[in-house]
Amino acid sequence: MKTFIAMEFDRELKDNIGKIQLKLKDKSEKGSWVYVDNLHLTLKYLGNTTQRAIEDVKSVLGNIAKENKPLSFTLGELGFFPGRDILRVVYLNLDGETNELLELFKQVEMDMRNIGFSKERKRFKPHITLGRNILFDSTFYNIKTLIKKELSYNFKLKTITLMKSEYKEGKRIYTPIKKYNLKG
Repeated sequence: MKTFIAMEFDRELKDNIGKIQLKLKDKSEKGSWVYVDNLHLTLKYLGNTTQRAIEDVKSVLGNIAKENKPLSFTLGELGFFPGRDILRVVYLNLDGETNELLELFKQVEMDMRNIGFSKERKRFKPHITLGRNILFDSTFYNIKTLIKKELSYNFKLKTITLMKSEYKEGKRIYTPIKKYNLKG
């Protein structure tokens, strides 16, 4: 089963980000947008994971959650990973306790390597993916003004979740395997 470690969002945050997505969709000609219920912050993609490895991950995440406190953020500026003729990924940056988030990522990364998972090849860039393979129309230039209100949203990330990723009926579905409240 494909798994990853994420920080989940509460309903209010998902709905706020959904408003941003709707405004962006209105300015796009094509692309694939992340389902609002699938919005999250990925800490580590684990890939195909055996049941035995899942038990090891659960144990490690329980310890990590005990040592780390909830983190506070504000939605940041829009960002883009470019592609050929399109934007490969459209995302939101995070403002706030990003140094603490980086330390949490490093702890997850090290502890996962200690139980046999491979090292992340890419540099950790905390972001919230909104859509993929997006082509915006010519009216996109004023989007920052349109989403200014939603970007001032403050929130806390209070849990780490081991997630299962499946593809069902043409949709990507993320299901929590186990959630851990940050307590540190």
